[in-house]
Amino acid sequence: MAKNYYGEPARRLGLHYIPYKILPSESSLFRRYARDDPVLTDPVAVNAKGWQVTKKVYLDGQNVRLDMARFRRRLREAYDHWAAQRRRQQSQPL
Repeated sequence: MAKNYYGEPARRLGLHYIPYKILPSESSLFRRYARDDPVLTDPVAVNAKGWQVTKKVYLDGQNVRLDMARFRRRLREAYDHWAAQRRRQQSQPL
């Protein structure tokens, strides 16, 4: 879902999209549902129930607390991408 909402628009704007898939433990849903509940184990099946269910569960009913150690890797990837782009731009003759 995030790829459709964030990745594709970013790509169309010429931006580099870096996905981050949260772990169940990073979601408030982890404390609300059993570990084997489809909300946590099979989001595709939940999404198949329609937009209203998806919106209620994942957008309106969820808060996310990032694992900063994991997220740091994405930040590093973003920085490295930015630095590489900057080096390429600076090496081009005027």
